[in-house]
Amino acid sequence: MNTLRRLSLLPALFVLSLAAYAQAPSPFEGKWVFSPADSIFSPGPLPQSETLTFTNGALTVEGVGPKGQKFLWSFTPVAGQPVLVTGRDHLTVETKETADTIVHMWSDASGTSYGEGHLSPDGKTLRYVLTGTRWGNHVYEVSVFNRADPTVATTAH
Repeated sequence: MNTLRRLSLLPALFVLSLAAYAQAPSPFEGKWVFSPADSIFSPGPLPQSETLTFTNGALTVEGVGPKGQKFLWSFTPVAGQPVLVTGRDHLTVETKETADTIVHMWSDASGTSYGEGHLSPDGKTLRYVLTGTRWGNHVYEVSVFNRADPTVATTAH
């Protein structure tokens, strides 16, 4: 293969490398279990349990609310576009990922809220802070989740 032909392949290989990198699993991928001892809900009370599961870019949330009611909802984010949340009436969510370990979410149903999730440097803890309004009341929540299987913890690309 001559030098010119090899050089003409470099841009194609670079694009393929970027595509492979972009398809690498997100550091959020996997199951996360709510840690009530490390979390704050104002106004309260905290849910009895909550599990987040990130699979192939989609998020499923299931658990038991403070009064014992089970909940299950999910969505697949589309960057920069609001998407409907399955299992939640009239709720839309818009997301954006930055820095591989931060996810930003805006939601609107009974009010407007903004949340930001940060992974710990070792990839074993997810801390999600939500602020805004819900049904006319100010909301401030700090939800801490631990990776269900810490042996599969990932760090930023």
